[in-house]
Amino acid sequence: MTRHTTHFEDRAAAVRAWAQGWLPTEAAAELLIGHRAWLLREDFWRVAVEVRWEVFRGQEVAAVDFAAAASALEAGAPAGCGGGWPGCQLDPSRGRPSP
Repeated sequence: MTRHTTHFEDRAAAVRAWAQGWLPTEAAAELLIGHRAWLLREDFWRVAVEVRWEVFRGQEVAAVDFAAAASALEAGAPAGCGGGWPGCQLDPSRGRPSP
């Protein structure tokens, strides 16, 4: 997988590999993967994901910076909004973007 891959399964596998072994992160990763749209958005990847080679595992991992994603949303970036609607905000009580 390269940073510019568009294959959902490759991205999901890399996020799972990063989250593996820590239950809260695994849960967050599965929510992110389940939403699907997040992993397909290039703007989300530019702002909140760092792809690197994990030498000991022999595979690429995609580390998600949830704080960076939240900051981008607060600053007005449409990273998590399905259609990038103006005024989309992250609703902390529901843990997802809301128009």
